Formats: sequence, structure tokens, C-alpha cells
Amino acid sequence: DAVTLKPLHSVPTGEYRTEWFKDGDGNLLALQEDREEHKIHAFWYDPETFSEIKTALLDVPFSESMAYDPQTDSIWVALGGQLMQFSISGGGATATLTVPKDIKEVLVEGDRVLVVSENGYDDNEEPGYKGGLLIVDASTGKMEQELALPWKHSEVDARGDEAIVTNNDGNSVSLVNLETGDYEVVALGSAAESLAVNDEGTLYIANRLGGSTIVTTDSEELDSPGWPVGLAYSPSFDQIFAYNML
Repeated sequence: DAVTLKPLHSVPTGEYRTEWFKDGDGNLLALQEDREEHKIHAFWYDPETFSEIKTALLDVPFSESMAYDPQTDSIWVALGGQLMQFSISGGGATATLTVPKDIKEVLVEGDRVLVVSENGYDDNEEPGYKGGLLIVDASTGKMEQELALPWKHSEVDARGDEAIVTNNDGNSVSLVNLETGDYEVVALGSAAESLAVNDEGTLYIANRLGGSTIVTTDSEELDSPGWPVGLAYSPSFDQIFAYNML
């Protein structure tokens, strides 16, 4: 329950990692790692009752990060220096691209796939670290842009034609124009590890080391005791949810 935070339903998720998405029909899609088979178990659930609709065993390796594309009913996975697209219906990889080996997040946003590297472009020529953002055409599987950005990164979100990338050791975020690749750095919080964007475009950043708060681009600062390290926005309830480490 979004108001009381009391559990309404529960489903078994197995021993290993599970990623959750919403499919093109609005059903819940759980992609569960099978380390013995090196495959993925897919489970579809009714979003109201959590009753199981169907299951499938996908010949897709569980990865460092993955995302589901409801428009093409496919999964994008980053694993071992490759970004691969697999159709839910099977048939092997339909697209394969070379990427850094330290991918932290893959996000499908409209007709683009946004891929964040933590430190894969570090050239040791300047202080600090250098990760990056890769922008892929979701329909063709072609790389549109590959951008090296200062600092380490862990998350990406988008609002319109702009991507927002967390700069963990830079106490900031990078705002990237998805059309041109130009970007600007905005100082926000301390140890910016997670972000969320509401429907109005307001950006929320987990300010873990800056007082256990959540800071926003509207100059608000919200208390979140216990080191907030994960944020999510619910458009249904117009609320920000925080996961705290402590």
C-alpha cells in the first residue's frame, strides 16, 4: 500500500536476483536469474491480484544490468562488454554492440536505450574517474552516441530529450542533450547515487553523505534518515519512495 507501506500481496522470487518491469499489456513482468541453467525465468502477474498469468524459460543470460522494451517485447542486457537485445519470443540475440565491461544501468526510454558505464572510459590522464553514457536506437539496435563523462556513474533517468546521469564522486549530475550529446554539470547533494524525476520534471537526488536527505532542483531538501541510496517515483500516487541503507 503506497500510503501505509503495508504489504498487500507477495510472490516467490527465488534464490537469486529478480528484475521487475511492466509489459505492453500493463501486466507485471518478473525476470528471475537462473545461475544453474544460465538462463532467465520470466513470470507474468496480474497487477491487481498478483495472480500468475504465465511463465517462460528464456534462453537469455542474466546480466550486470538489463531493461525491458514493451514496444518490441524484448530485453536489453549488458554482459561482459556487450549490449545485446533478445526477443521475449526467442530466437537469440537480434542486436549486439560492444560496450565497456562495467555497465551499471540499462534504461529503455521511448525509442532509445540509455546505457551507463561506471568508469569504463577512464584514461588516467586527469584526476578522478570517467564513466559514460551510450545512446542506442531501440528499433534498429544502432549506436547513436557514445559519450565519456567525468566521474563515476551509477544511474540514469530521462525527461523528454534530456538524460540525467548521477556523478557519484562529483556530488553532481550531468544533464545530457540526447539529440546533440552536449551536457552540463549541476552540483546537487553529496555522493549522488540515485535519482528520480516526477511528472513535472522535478529532479530528486539521494543526498546520502550530505545529511541523509533528498535534494531537488526546486531547492527543496527532504529528510530521509538512514543514508538514502535508492529512489523511485510513482506517477500513480505522485510520490517519491526512498530506500535507505541504514
